[in-house]
Amino acid sequence: MSIEDAKAAIRKGIEASERAKSTIRDADSHGRLAHTLALSTAHDSRHKAVERGFDCLREAEHEVDLVLRRIEVSTDAANRYLGILG
Repeated sequence: MSIEDAKAAIRKGIEASERAKSTIRDADSHGRLAHTLALSTAHDSRHKAVERGFDCLREAEHEVDLVLRRIEVSTDAANRYLGILG
């Protein structure tokens, strides 16, 4: 693989990462809406199933944040490498 081929592949990877971030943000928006609706519906419930559901929704939001940060760091590293390749 030539340097130009490698740069083209890296650029494609960066573009794919950007699309992935957009898709994940859309899914996160839906998940946060579901969480808001669940809270407004069952906010005073102390049922174990409801509490577990709320816990899972909070964990999902945290995991989305982690995934987005990891993609961002990976994309930054790919962009830096492109700069090194020239």
